[in-house]
Amino acid sequence: MILSALKKYPFENRFLLYIIPFVLISLACSFQHTSNSLNLDKKKHFIFNIGIVASILIAVIYGQIKNFKELLEPKEDIKSLMVEIENRATSIDYIFVSEGAEVGFLYYRHFYPNTLKLSFGLAQNESMIPFDKQKYSTIALLFSHYSPFDSKEEDFENQSIKVAKSNGYDCSLTTPCIRSVLIFCKK
Repeated sequence: MILSALKKYPFENRFLLYIIPFVLISLACSFQHTSNSLNLDKKKHFIFNIGIVASILIAVIYGQIKNFKELLEPKEDIKSLMVEIENRATSIDYIFVSEGAEVGFLYYRHFYPNTLKLSFGLAQNESMIPFDKQKYSTIALLFSHYSPFDSKEEDFENQSIKVAKSNGYDCSLTTPCIRSVLIFCKK
């Protein structure tokens, strides 16, 4: 705590390192207090402790199974959007990639030869709205990593589509995914 107060250790990023020992010590003390207050003999005390340990193990195993099921579901669905761009690559003049999709796009574009040939702009290198400078006939807008806690990508998408429509583009959502969006805009 002293190190984090002196800004030598990132408290916000390592909060679990502080909270887990506190929770474990608190649970151990409360279990010991409960066990002592029930005045159990050695056999019942042993069964009580086994029950507590078994319930904690069941909770941990259940949590791990739930995490494993979440791992089986695709969290990064930008790959399916890249397949869509790859299939339509000949008709796309320009790809505008939002800040949330930059890392995934730059990584996966090397696996798709048609997409590799297309010109693209990244959100941090371009102006916030891609339609002011470029006058292409077809633009693919790639947005990714939507979060219920951060509406930055959604706001950026809405702003870009609004400007696209005001500049004469007809925008259509082609591949709705859980966390990513691909929109084709044609003149």
